[in-house]
Amino acid sequence: MKTNDKPAARDERPHQGARYTAWIVRHRLLVLLLTGAVAAAAGARAAPREFDHTHDRGVHQDDPNLVVYRDFIDRFVGDEISVIGVTADDVFEPAVLASIQRLTRAAEQAPHVHRVRSLTNVKIFDNDPEGGLEIRPLVRQLPRDDAAAAALRRGALDNPLLRGTLVSTDGRTTAVVVELAGGEDLMQRKMAQVRALEQIIQREGERAGVGLHLAGTPMTDKAFYDYNKRDFHLILPISALVVLLLAWLIFRRPFFTIMPSVVVLLSILITFGLMGALGLQVSILSTMVAALVLAVGVADAVHVLSEYRRQVERGARREAALRRTVAHLFIPCLFTSITTAVGFLSLLTSDLQPIREAGWLSAVGVLVAFGLSMTLLPALLSFVRSTPARRDAGPLDRLVSAAALRLGGLSRPASVKVLAASVVLVVLVAVRLLGGGVTVGANPMGYFRPGDPVRTATEFIDRRLGGSTSIELLVEAPGEGLKDPALLGRVDALQAYMESLPGVSRALSVVDYLKELNRVIHGGDRRHYALPQSREAVAQYFMLLEGEEEFSSMVQSNYSLGRVTALVSFSESGALAKRLPEVEARLARDFPGPEAKVKLTGFVKLMGDMEHYLVRSQIRSMLLAFLVISLMMFLLLRSLRLGALAMIPNLVPIFLGLGFMTFIGVGLDPGTVMIGSIALGLVVDDTVHFMVQLKRRVRGGDDLNTAIAGALRRAGHPIILTSVILIAGFLVATLGSFNPNVNFGFISALVILLALVADLVMLPAALKILRPRLGQAEAKAKVQANANANANAKVEDRQPARSDDKRALRPQPEA
Repeated sequence: MKTNDKPAARDERPHQGARYTAWIVRHRLLVLLLTGAVAAAAGARAAPREFDHTHDRGVHQDDPNLVVYRDFIDRFVGDEISVIGVTADDVFEPAVLASIQRLTRAAEQAPHVHRVRSLTNVKIFDNDPEGGLEIRPLVRQLPRDDAAAAALRRGALDNPLLRGTLVSTDGRTTAVVVELAGGEDLMQRKMAQVRALEQIIQREGERAGVGLHLAGTPMTDKAFYDYNKRDFHLILPISALVVLLLAWLIFRRPFFTIMPSVVVLLSILITFGLMGALGLQVSILSTMVAALVLAVGVADAVHVLSEYRRQVERGARREAALRRTVAHLFIPCLFTSITTAVGFLSLLTSDLQPIREAGWLSAVGVLVAFGLSMTLLPALLSFVRSTPARRDAGPLDRLVSAAALRLGGLSRPASVKVLAASVVLVVLVAVRLLGGGVTVGANPMGYFRPGDPVRTATEFIDRRLGGSTSIELLVEAPGEGLKDPALLGRVDALQAYMESLPGVSRALSVVDYLKELNRVIHGGDRRHYALPQSREAVAQYFMLLEGEEEFSSMVQSNYSLGRVTALVSFSESGALAKRLPEVEARLARDFPGPEAKVKLTGFVKLMGDMEHYLVRSQIRSMLLAFLVISLMMFLLLRSLRLGALAMIPNLVPIFLGLGFMTFIGVGLDPGTVMIGSIALGLVVDDTVHFMVQLKRRVRGGDDLNTAIAGALRRAGHPIILTSVILIAGFLVATLGSFNPNVNFGFISALVILLALVADLVMLPAALKILRPRLGQAEAKAKVQANANANANAKVEDRQPARSDDKRALRPQPEA
């Protein structure tokens, strides 16, 4: 295929990398040996680490809200429960109650259990035959006939402490609630407990024929572990196969096909080896790190192989082709690797630890891939016998080349239409975003796809029993303040307010126990379901309750500390999290202290904090990445105006990608929150390669139109190829189990596609329209380049020729 490319300009001389490349070739065995040693050491430390998705891990350890949460756990054991939902036509039938009893006793023997509550072991208040009060089990013995079962049913559904919490109002669903004991290695405790509960459910389900469902935060975290492991073993091999397939379609030579995969797989191995050496635990984002390094790291390898093939096809011998390849690509590839790493490293501003770890690990992987592309790859290529004859281009290669050539001929009127259409599209997206289209979603249940067994079980428990998670309120009342009826009345009003919030089915505290005790003492009259009116009466009721486990789980520290537990539907916890600022404002107003103060904590509170951190992370990381990458672009192009112009095609695709998220209902979550900064680091790579080529040609004397066409012919081909590989690599992430990973892969692929179009269409169009502004700088660069060339030519004419003259290394003009 003929081209109109001119010989390389003087600033493109391959002797800039001659010494480096010569050293690599001369010591190629040493390079291979050192690479193998590093890979072996990394492999020894890259064994899978323990997975951790505890919901407090991502937050700074000194975060005030986390301090309150851990203080709550220390005092009240914790808020993490597993719920075994039992469903039948009537859960009070003797056979069903026998099944519930077996489940309860078996669950009590499961590891790391603090307490188990069910219909068969829960205690209630009752009047004894002698007219006194007794606290007795609801089920003294299993009913033997329908009449006894019906009486038990009436008693349970009439009890406000049980109805709607432990048993559904229609009597068809009940819960066996398993509370997780606190302690170290929380994730391992959850895993062990959930595995035991799953085995219990399997045995009982086969025996009793009742419907059984397991939900709760321990179950959710175990699902994260299982799915993350599955994704890691599925996505990476598929991504590697995609890279191999595309490399074959591009190069159609076995060695060239395998090399990009070797580079990225070694990069992943070294990255995870570092992760193992530092003792970092695997999170939901770990698979994403591997996919990122694999998709992004292959770009430099493809650029090196494409340029090397081009040099060989122009007639260069092996070592000369290697020198010219390294000299031509080292600076732009170094710059693009650094900008990509900057995009990743901007995530260090996040408040969430998994996102920070994913950011710097991905940056390390990309830089390792660049290092291997500039060391290992030239060393391996030095073993390949280069053949100057051009091989027939493959179908993908021909398609890419034709597209690059066609884009270079865009006319000025067409350029105006391109920019006008881009402006209209940006305005439409801006209107959508300003209308509040961006949502935030940190609810872990939203991470699972519809129909997932974990999500299905959780939604069932939420519908039938009011929820499988909670939000906690820690009530501090110094000086036995919880004996004060007035304060208890304020707590009662607080519970009513909490129950009015979305997702909250019931709020429970010691107030409810006092009310029920008061009702029972007054003969079960519902009119007496109210708080006692005097401090003395409250103190007497407390004396009756002392020693009971249910009571001690509600009040501690000599009646100076209590809890309010609001049962929350896991599926609706996201809506509740958005209302938490309103809740905290009410608490500050109604409980200003010092006689009483209420602190908000628990799982839903931490989730609400995470949503705040996600938004802040997006703003911080995106702003930092933009500022640093813009500065680097200005330094590379040595022009504020040109650098600012070059950033336009990098910001517009991200802006459009964010707008697309609003149209399909995808919000910010731990996956999508990284798209902005990461995508900016990625999409700028194509711009760098194009602008470096453009600047070289302008300095070489080309007018702007000719320089744009030549830059597109030279850089467009590898830009399209690497973008296709990146898009394919990110699309593989859509095979994952988690919605954050799926959304991240799909939106990232879309942004890269839009960035490719922007770099090959929008940026040349903008350059052609703004040509008068750039003309002066272009002419000045051209004059200076010609002056330098003439001066050098005069000096060279006066010097005798030498056989080892470095001018012999200059590339020959293309055919």
